[in-house]
Amino acid sequence: MIYHKVVRVLVTGSGGFIGSAVAEKLLKQGLVVYGIDSFINESYDAEIKRMRNLNLKKAFSNFIFTEWNLCNPLPNGYLDNNNIDIIINEAAMPGLVKSWTMPWFYYESNVKILMNILKAVSKSKKSIKIVQASTSSVYGQNAIGDENQILMPISPYGTSKLAAENLLKLYSNQYQIPYVILRYFSVYGPGQRPDMAYQKFCKAIISDEKITMFGSGKQVRSNTYIDDVANATVLAALTEGPNDIYNVCGGEPVEIMDVVTMIESYANKKAKIKFEPRIVGDQDVTQGSFMKLNTWLGWEPKIPLSEGLKAQIDSVLADS
Repeated sequence: MIYHKVVRVLVTGSGGFIGSAVAEKLLKQGLVVYGIDSFINESYDAEIKRMRNLNLKKAFSNFIFTEWNLCNPLPNGYLDNNNIDIIINEAAMPGLVKSWTMPWFYYESNVKILMNILKAVSKSKKSIKIVQASTSSVYGQNAIGDENQILMPISPYGTSKLAAENLLKLYSNQYQIPYVILRYFSVYGPGQRPDMAYQKFCKAIISDEKITMFGSGKQVRSNTYIDDVANATVLAALTEGPNDIYNVCGGEPVEIMDVVTMIESYANKKAKIKFEPRIVGDQDVTQGSFMKLNTWLGWEPKIPLSEGLKAQIDSVLADS
C-alpha cells in the first residue's frame, strides 16, 4: 500500500549521482525533501555535488538542504524537529580501488554514518522508515541470481556495505525500525560519477584519449539505468511492506568490451585501449534477478542498455 499521507523524506548523500536523482524524483511528486551531504572530495570533485544540490534548490522550493558530515551525530532533535517520516540513506564512500588503500575511511563512511542515523532514529518519538542503499558487491566474485546468493564480498568496499546491512537489521530488531535494503547493480547514465568506468570510457573516446581496461574486458555486468534505480528507490520508500532486501538490476547482462563497442558506435570514434591487470576484488559477473522486487512493487527496468548508453554519451558530448 502506498503511503497516502504527506511524507517528509530525508535523502542523505543528496549531492551524489544516485542521491540527487532520488531526491529529484521525490520532489517532482510534491513531497518535502530534506537533503544532507558533506561534499567530501575523496571520491570525486565535491563541486559536482554542490552544483547538483544548488540546482535542486533553484528548481524546487520543497527542497531543504543542510551541509553536514554524517560521520558526526545528527544535530540534536533534527529528525523530530523536521518531522521526518522516511530516510533514504545514499550517503557512502563508493568505488572499489580506493577501498584497498583507505579501508578505514570506507568503514567510517559506510558503517559509522549509518550508525549515527540509527542512533537518531532509535531516539525519535515516531517510527521512521529507513531505505538503505547497498550493492551487488556484497555477493562477491559472482553476483548471479536472486537475493539468496551466498554473501562473500571480495573487497573492503563490499565488506563495509555488508556490515551496514547487518547493523541495520540489528537495530531494527532492537528498536522496531522499519527498513528496506536495496542492492544496486552497476548504475549508469547521464550524470554518472566521473570516477566510474562508463563515464571514463565516454569522455576518453570522445577526446581521442586512451581508456584503461582492467583485465580482459570479458567481465559481465547487468547494468541499471539511473532513472530505473531512482524509480525503484522511491517506490520502495513510499510503499508499505515487510522489512526485506531486494536486488535492483537491469535485465541485459553484457561484457564490458561490448559496452565499449556500443560507445564507439554512438561517438563515431574508435577507442584506444590500454589493457592493465585486473583490479583486486573486481567481480567476474554481476547478473542479478529483480523478480523479488517485481513481485512486491511491479518494478522492472524500463530503459534498455542501448538507449541508456546513448543518453549518457549525449550528455557527455553536451558538456564537452
